[in-house]
Amino acid sequence: MADWDDEEFEPEDPTKASAPARTDKWEGEDEDDDIKDAWDAESDDEKKENSESSEVGKAIQKKKKKKLADRIAEKEEARMQELEALRIQEEEEAKLNTPEGKLAEKLRLQK
Repeated sequence: MADWDDEEFEPEDPTKASAPARTDKWEGEDEDDDIKDAWDAESDDEKKENSESSEVGKAIQKKKKKKLADRIAEKEEARMQELEALRIQEEEEAKLNTPEGKLAEKLRLQK
């Protein structure tokens, strides 16, 4: 290539310049295999999915809200059961700390 400050410099003709072959990157974009006649009509797959989801929606029931007094009563009952379990456990530990309990535990471990 000739430098621009040479006396014999002649610019290349831009029309003769070989540009790379252009390819249309969108070629074949409009070609679809599965074209519907009515674009807004639902397909069979969508109908199946909709029917399945509606069946599932019918099966789910809302939980009934309990009254405040009922919830408080349940919490108190659960607390009482925990306290009872704790009391029983403490009684068992107390029995094991007596001389008779220690002897019984020793005999149980020897078997």
